[in-house]
Amino acid sequence: MLELNPATWPLLLKMCFLLGPFFVMFVGMGMITYMACRDLDRVLGGFSQSQIITSYAESWKGGSLVARYTVMSIVISAVLWPGMHLRRGHLNADELNRVPIPIKRRMQVSAGLLIFGFIWFAGFFVLVHLFE
Repeated sequence: MLELNPATWPLLLKMCFLLGPFFVMFVGMGMITYMACRDLDRVLGGFSQSQIITSYAESWKGGSLVARYTVMSIVISAVLWPGMHLRRGHLNADELNRVPIPIKRRMQVSAGLLIFGFIWFAGFFVLVHLFE
């Protein structure tokens, strides 16, 4: 049986636990890049009255991949965690409800991969430091 102490683990298992979270986060970032190239214009077209999205879209959607990625990340956070923006009136609830389901699902998966990868890395980091 495998011990909880990472110092006793085989090297291959240590490498998987160390590099695995980065791979998972890289896949999540790749999904955001894909959506920034493919879906951003469609999503932005649906948010004409939402200040939180239109203000960033006007200043960042200039065309470079980094700018589109940044705008897509802002849109994802506004769509998946809309509470504060809705309360402040910066996000239109009707526009939020019109986000296409397949795009919203990709947003959820990409954000989930990033969060899962970060928690995995942080958990492994804590585990290693517990057994030093």
